[in-house]
Amino acid sequence: PGRILGAIHLKDVVKQGIREKLESLRQAGIRTVMVTGDNPVTAAAVAAEVGVDDFLAEATPERKMEYVKSMKAEGYMVAMVGDGTNDAPALASADVAVAMNTGTMAAREAGNMVDLDSQPTKLIEIVEVGKQILITRGALTTFSVTNDVAKYFAIIPAMFMAAYPGLNAL
Repeated sequence: PGRILGAIHLKDVVKQGIREKLESLRQAGIRTVMVTGDNPVTAAAVAAEVGVDDFLAEATPERKMEYVKSMKAEGYMVAMVGDGTNDAPALASADVAVAMNTGTMAAREAGNMVDLDSQPTKLIEIVEVGKQILITRGALTTFSVTNDVAKYFAIIPAMFMAAYPGLNAL
């Protein structure tokens, strides 16, 4: 008769603190989707552990790229984080593509930027910096418009006074 001598439990290692960081993305109104080549059982377990909003399992490189393109077609701004050659087409199709430094050359070349620390949650910092840039840009635009209007209030009366010297008497 057969006897069980032992059991081995294999599990993907999830980076510490990722659940909290994904929650902060959710609070910022950003939906997270894990698109993976893993089987549905593994994908569901990892998705539940890290707290993504949704997942797509058994995704081929073409399916990953199609998913990114479909989200963009629906009007979403799509950010993608990846590290493998199989991620390269989707990275190249995304609006913002972050490749892990520890990833393949194909992924690094397809990304807009390379995360030197290889921390998938770096996207949160990128979003925060992007928001600050937009706020600063908005403030600069407001200043520029105000400055232009002020110049016109100085230039137009001066032009009339030069064209009609009699106005100086007023």
